[in-house]
Amino acid sequence: MRLAALAASGTEAVVLTSSSSSSASSSPSATPSGPPAAGVDTSKWPKAVVDTGPLKGMTLPLQQYMQTYQDSVVIEHAARSLETQCMARYGFTVTFPPVGVNPPPNADDSNMPRRYGISDPATSAKYGYELPPDPTEHPQPPKPSPAGIAVLTGRKALNPRAEMIGLATGLLAGLYPAWRPARIQPVEALRR
Repeated sequence: MRLAALAASGTEAVVLTSSSSSSASSSPSATPSGPPAAGVDTSKWPKAVVDTGPLKGMTLPLQQYMQTYQDSVVIEHAARSLETQCMARYGFTVTFPPVGVNPPPNADDSNMPRRYGISDPATSAKYGYELPPDPTEHPQPPKPSPAGIAVLTGRKALNPRAEMIGLATGLLAGLYPAWRPARIQPVEALRR
């Protein structure tokens, strides 16, 4: 899947296009257009194709159809832009952390760098079988009021604390892959 970010009359939109051919333009190394947010170091982003070790240059046939991390950043940026604009229409100012600050270890779900074990000799010499440590940059999620939560989620906040836990867990799960298993119902979190 290839993505392109468009700017038209001051609003942002994302256009999704897919290619069914297996040409070079639909290879996993293709990246979406559009600049990342200011202050985002794209050199930390995982590469779509392994460039070191015995798996150098190898890709899976279905990998060209997988959503890459770069695609995820474009989609998340568009979603946050729309959420910010929506909140502004209702009189709320919310600033989301920039997307792409804490990238996952893999560019897509194929997990090619570690699919058949450790494939990068330099990384294995430095970290062994462990993943490199998590980056130290952890942007804080926004802290909207109960009314802001109602506008953002489209439902009334029954318990502001439960809603904040749910919102924070959802945002963290989106930012930090390690939090994805922690997605639970906000009310369940309060019962524990």
